[in-house]
This record gives sequence, C-alpha cells and structure tokens, in this order.
Amino acid sequence: MSSHVDFLTEKLQVDDLVKKGYIMTGSKGTLDGDVVEFENKTTFDKKTMLLTNPDSRKYYTTLYIKQLSNSKISAKKGLERMNGRK
Repeated sequence: MSSHVDFLTEKLQVDDLVKKGYIMTGSKGTLDGDVVEFENKTTFDKKTMLLTNPDSRKYYTTLYIKQLSNSKISAKKGLERMNGRK
C-alpha cells in the first residue's frame, strides 16, 4: 500500500508540473531512481524531480513518449504549412 501511495504522490507532482506548462527535457537514471528534468515552455524555468517508485518511472516515460510524438506531429504540420500543404 505504501508503494502505491508513493506512486500517487510522485504522479501528482509530475502532473502538477505538466499542468503548469513544464515539458520534460531529459532524464538520468541513478541508483536512487530517475532524475527527470523539466523546463517551462514560456518562462524557461527549470526544475528537476527524483522519481523513486518504479510505477512513477513508467508513468513519466509514457508521458515523455507522448510529448515526443506530439512534438513530431506539430513539427510535421509546421513543415507542411511552410511547403503550402495541409
């Protein structure tokens, strides 16, 4: 039960940063957990967070892949607009 509470606590912290406009810019695996780097899209303020729960690490990885996928779609749409295609 404690592990689930730890996961929920870390998940809420990640969700709060994403809600405030932060995007994940990188991560580093350590013996204590994963250190995830965030940067605010508008203010360029940087934050780091240590995620120790394995489920939290899976969660941020899923969000990171989704973020990369969305940015590729946005970049593709931008290139199409530049080339005059929709």
